[in-house]
Amino acid sequence: MHHYQYGRYGLVVKREWLELNNADRVLYVGDMSAVSKRVFRLVAAANILGMHAPAGQPLFDNFTMRAALDLIAYVENRQNLEEFEWRIAGRHGLMGGPRDTDTRLPLPLSFVETVFVSDEAELDDMKALVASLASAQAVKHSPEVRCSDQAAA
Repeated sequence: MHHYQYGRYGLVVKREWLELNNADRVLYVGDMSAVSKRVFRLVAAANILGMHAPAGQPLFDNFTMRAALDLIAYVENRQNLEEFEWRIAGRHGLMGGPRDTDTRLPLPLSFVETVFVSDEAELDDMKALVASLASAQAVKHSPEVRCSDQAAA
């Protein structure tokens, strides 16, 4: 299922790059867990605070919902707890505002610890590609290249 949702290739990125790019750990939340209940209450409170009636007319301010969505961008289902995921959510543009769609951050090879391929038949080709990139980028230590099936081993 993981391969179907996310693909059969992956990278392990160094924490230094994550910190330089303001990444944060994903918050894993389970159904009806203590954290999920607190997140729900926070979002509900934000929605209530965003409702006012100036001059007797109802107004629904989406500022508080945008703030809640900014937080929820870092929430993942607890079923994926075995993952060690970091996220750079960016601007989602929901409820108005700019979006960071198709924005790319540079990731020099020196910040990659491991490259995962889908099966062993691809190892040699990927190792050659990584070696070529390492040479072109003058990287002293190339990342390890592994088969994703070896990740559990």
